[in-house]
Amino acid sequence: MRALAARSEGSSSPSSRDDDMIRYQAIETLLSMPGTSPWATTITVKDGVIKLDGTVEIEKMREPSRIAIEAIPDVVEVRGRRAIIQPY
Repeated sequence: MRALAARSEGSSSPSSRDDDMIRYQAIETLLSMPGTSPWATTITVKDGVIKLDGTVEIEKMREPSRIAIEAIPDVVEVRGRRAIIQPY
């Protein structure tokens, strides 16, 4: 839900149709990769720059998922600040 609801800071509407498509493709990418989840990640896109905030379940998937998202057409840059979920 966090990924779907996220919008660029200070924006109440999509910044562009391309940004919405990039966001959708980033969500699909995370859904396809074990140990990553769009439900635990806030994905914001502005002018092709993606910000990933939240968590990943498996540490070794953090960088591969960032690289996969970076390969999405029209992505300019990926900035990630996802933490690793710590087991209790």
